[in-house]
Amino acid sequence: ASSYANAVADVTNGISQSASGAAASVTLDNANLINVAATANADASSESGSAYAAANVDNGIDQSANGTAVTIDLANSGTISVDALASASASSAYADAGIGYGVNQNAFEATTSTVSLTNSSPDSIDISAAASAYGGVYGSASAAINGGINQIASGTTSAAIDLGNTGSI
Repeated sequence: ASSYANAVADVTNGISQSASGAAASVTLDNANLINVAATANADASSESGSAYAAANVDNGIDQSANGTAVTIDLANSGTISVDALASASASSAYADAGIGYGVNQNAFEATTSTVSLTNSSPDSIDISAAASAYGGVYGSASAAINGGINQIASGTTSAAIDLGNTGSI
């Protein structure tokens, strides 16, 4: 007899902030813990079984704004953790883990735009993807991060991006 195990975990946006208007502003101030995780475990332990596990986080934190004067700010003095973890175990095992962006900040269609991320934490901003496949006959695992931190600012008059780090990223 054969068995099959399938596990899928998806997070589109762990935290999503969006603003639109003449003076559009989004702010996130973390002084404690933000934990965004997708975890998938599949186990088909029979001799002829197969298992597939997939864990995906599109955006751990997504901040976007558009307008005349746009400001996006993320201040971290705590811990931010974005994880995608997949594990499969069977005779034939497949595991995939992926993160689009750990932190995605996008200011667009603005006259002036400012994007800022400040990490002053003694702890960290941790973005990780891990996959493991334990196959008696075949195992395949892949893990990918498209962008740990992505900052985009566009403005017809001015655009500024700032990434300040005195902690650990």
